Amino acid sequence: MKKEEFEIGKVYFECAYLCLKRPVPEIESWVYVGINIFEEDKSEIEKYYYFQDPETYFSSYIVEGLSKEQKEEYEISEQPRRMRVSENNVEGLIYDLSELKEFVLELDKDSYAKEIFKLA
Repeated sequence: MKKEEFEIGKVYFECAYLCLKRPVPEIESWVYVGINIFEEDKSEIEKYYYFQDPETYFSSYIVEGLSKEQKEEYEISEQPRRMRVSENNVEGLIYDLSELKEFVLELDKDSYAKEIFKLA
């Protein structure tokens, strides 16, 4: 994913491996919220790309249509979780949907895949 292609408000995926010798994937959803969004970032020479957890970003949509009782029971964190990624690291760590599909399709090609996954 090229960093110039990020769009604010769109969902992207952080894809990595938990273990170096096993294809155990870690896949997490994030919403892109912008570059150097905090005042302290403005003095930085490097660009930092910020992503926010989907639950807090889309919180108004999550509770939309719920009854008053359901809304009271549903707990959304008031403090958003954010991920800050330097310009040098953003490509190769953050994937769009088509790249996520490719990432997943490659998992069963690893030599340890049969040990890790239930394969059809």
